[in-house]
Amino acid sequence: KGVDLDVSPQRRIPLLEWEDLVKNQTSDEGKEALLTDMKGVSDNAYALTITDDSMRPVFSTGDRVIVDPAIDPVPGDFVVASTPSGFVFRKFRLLEQGFSLIPLNEDYPPTGSDNAKILAVMLEHRVYRKATR
Repeated sequence: KGVDLDVSPQRRIPLLEWEDLVKNQTSDEGKEALLTDMKGVSDNAYALTITDDSMRPVFSTGDRVIVDPAIDPVPGDFVVASTPSGFVFRKFRLLEQGFSLIPLNEDYPPTGSDNAKILAVMLEHRVYRKATR
């Protein structure tokens, strides 16, 4: 008897720099990419590298997340958002009026929904135990 392996096709997800979000460049032309076998990921999905400690202890500097702008957030999701102070990665919390973007590190303040826009919802979190890059 043979072993039935369900091998899902892998997709390339462009690894963007946070500055690419400022320029609204989400294409994968000339970009490093991550592979994922997740099903249902839109063609506009992209990956980012966590660059600060605002989401510690769950997300560390150097971790990577795959996010998808085609998904609407629900309470508890982790999202990429545009705020008056820049782009952030935060936990989405729904309020009676609007929403709040919550950092997991208490040293950072939450951000209200005034002038904030959700750009994408996290689908996958990659943790790297040892830096090799």
